[in-house]
Amino acid sequence: MLVNAAEIAQPKKVLIINSYHRGYQGSDNLVEGFRETLLRALPKTEIQIEYLDSIHYSGKEFDSKILDLLRFKYQQRHFDLVFSTDDYAFNILEKYRDGIFGATPVIFCGTNSFDSSRLTGKQGFNGLDERPSFGDTLDLIFRLHPATGDVVVIHDTAVTGQRNSEEFRRQAAPFSKRARFTYLAGERLEDLTGKVRELQPGSVIVYFATFVLDQSGEQIATGEAQQRLAAVSQVPIYGGWEFMLGKGIVGGRLLNLREHGAVSARMAVKVLKGDSPVSLPKFSPSPNQFMFDYHQMSRFDIAESRLPAGSIVIDRPPGFLQSYQVAILWALCGALFLTLIAIFLNLLKSRKELSASLAELQEAQSELLATARKAGMAEIAINVLHNVGNVLNSVNISAGVLTGRVRDSRADGLSQTVRLLNEHSDELGEYLTRDEKGKLLPSYLKKLSEAFVTERQEMLDELSQLTRSVDHIKDIVATQQSYAGAASIIEPVLVADLLRDALRMNAEALERHKVTVVEEFGEMPVLPLDKARVLQILVNLISNANHAMYGRDGEVPRLTLGAELTGQNQVRISVSDQGEGIAQENLARIFNHGFTTRRRGHGFGLHSCAMAARQMGGTLTASSPGPGRGATFVLELPAGATA
Repeated sequence: MLVNAAEIAQPKKVLIINSYHRGYQGSDNLVEGFRETLLRALPKTEIQIEYLDSIHYSGKEFDSKILDLLRFKYQQRHFDLVFSTDDYAFNILEKYRDGIFGATPVIFCGTNSFDSSRLTGKQGFNGLDERPSFGDTLDLIFRLHPATGDVVVIHDTAVTGQRNSEEFRRQAAPFSKRARFTYLAGERLEDLTGKVRELQPGSVIVYFATFVLDQSGEQIATGEAQQRLAAVSQVPIYGGWEFMLGKGIVGGRLLNLREHGAVSARMAVKVLKGDSPVSLPKFSPSPNQFMFDYHQMSRFDIAESRLPAGSIVIDRPPGFLQSYQVAILWALCGALFLTLIAIFLNLLKSRKELSASLAELQEAQSELLATARKAGMAEIAINVLHNVGNVLNSVNISAGVLTGRVRDSRADGLSQTVRLLNEHSDELGEYLTRDEKGKLLPSYLKKLSEAFVTERQEMLDELSQLTRSVDHIKDIVATQQSYAGAASIIEPVLVADLLRDALRMNAEALERHKVTVVEEFGEMPVLPLDKARVLQILVNLISNANHAMYGRDGEVPRLTLGAELTGQNQVRISVSDQGEGIAQENLARIFNHGFTTRRRGHGFGLHSCAMAARQMGGTLTASSPGPGRGATFVLELPAGATA
């Protein structure tokens, strides 16, 4: 697929039908994951949300009024896609989609323990199952707490609660001889608090109530109820959903609703870009993950080494190095940005001052790198400065152009004209009308004025380019910062999203060199990878490919990015260019520390990439037919790369 930076997508209209109300964390997470992912791919999409509030209201009369409302508001309006969250919204679309929205494609998620046979004969419905992994969580409970003899299950009696209870009982059946299961359904919070307080060691709680009522009949949000129970519980509490983390549960194999929204959005993007819903999976399984709360693990003496491989742990206290790492990054960013501001303010000064400012920038960059190395943070310093350095090339070009403008300015001509006028100030009229040189001054001043206008515009254009470069440096820093806190953490990602993040961080240089980007991405699921390290490698490879193609005559430079799953359960990512190529004798040395073929290269970019690949259990290799014939770098990682 060719990607043209100038291509402008037509705006699409999407309606989100939310079963619940604004502020309910589960569906809010779904919607937020959907919005973020959709708008990242199609930023001009118009999104409207309709909340049905089915937690607070129910019954036939309510259903009738909801249908009347939807018909009144939307029967005459066009949407390119409808996205529904949770069971109530889907149930309405299942029965009444054609009468209200016609054949508009529907993407749905949040449907609990969904029976895929409901989609038989239905066109334009594609969805994601919200099926809790209760069985995997129970298996984990008995491994972490082998003395467990009682499992207390807390849930509500609403439609969703009943379906989740049925699913729990089905998945719990194989464990029925290992413990006694007690179900507390729809009990008041005060009663639950008393029963939980009395539980003794040897018991475990599994909590998945959508809401809890207090003695007055008022609904208490699930998070608040969960926190109150955790405060009095002497035994561990496990859950089924990611948004419960941080509110008293140890964890489990959890539904990550934000990720559900993101996966649904990626299906929606394909439909909005023209793919037929028939080409997409009719129904996809729930991408659940093992997730845990460090504080609750510590409270019940659960060692992290006993967790399943690839588990995500939140609220882990940062070590000294990690804390210092963030501080160094901010110091680097702040110092570099302040230096750039200082240079910008001095660009219109004399050539001597401008040259001095550029020298100060280079010195500051070297000092920042040396400081970071001394602090044990060379990898982060190199990564940030290496990426920012690409944009600094543009800054230097703009600064050089401005220096030339100042040096070659017509200001000397204006100074000489003013001197002549001063010398003849007593006889200025006669000088301008009779003297041979004086008669030339009016036309000369006119030409000089036109030259100044042109110079001014050219300098403004260069300053505008310089400002864009500074803004791009801020974007690089912001993107790099978003990954900094996640170093050495395995989390679910789409490889295509990581590749596009790396392209964004190199966007200014690629656009300036008019590089055409070709994406050859195979179908891949969400994979557990080390985001920060993979991004570090991709940014460096794309930057190097761009440099390798710069200044070469002939065809338009083309950068090809590939990603696929191989038969050996490996992720294979390739970066190919049509650049200067690599001599055979250099292929074996290209990943050595300090080795470089670039005049101003440092020789640590590819070395750090190879080290990062090895740390994740993978490899980084290079191949080239020879000088002048391009090169290909291949990153191979296990499909569940570990730190």
